[in-house]
Amino acid sequence: MGSFQEIDHTADKGIKIEGGSLQDIFETSVVGLAHMSREDLAKDSETSSESYIVEVESEDVTGLLVDFLSEVLTLSHIHHMVFLKADIVLLEETNIRAKVYGQKVDHFDEDIKAVTYHKADIRQKEDETYETYIVVDI
Repeated sequence: MGSFQEIDHTADKGIKIEGGSLQDIFETSVVGLAHMSREDLAKDSETSSESYIVEVESEDVTGLLVDFLSEVLTLSHIHHMVFLKADIVLLEETNIRAKVYGQKVDHFDEDIKAVTYHKADIRQKEDETYETYIVVDI
């Protein structure tokens, strides 16, 4: 699993995501989104009570990440859940299929309105690891 670091911005909130693979980036981004939604639950994936399949296609891998997280956020709002874990079933440059696991909540710490493309750019670093930033509107 990769790592994430929260980054504050005026009307936005962001995270820097690092991982050893693209799969790490996608899985860790779900944990980071959960952390921004409900910080007290983000480390507790063992209590996930429901799961959903998320399938997304996009034009490139960065767009795929933003669209994937947008779909997870939509499910979060519809079902009043925080998704704490993702198992990637299929990951290609322009499509993803994942099973996301969530927990029902009565409220969110932050009202995340949207996942944005601002600063989103998945890059492979010299050491062969990956990093990107994800910024959300709050």
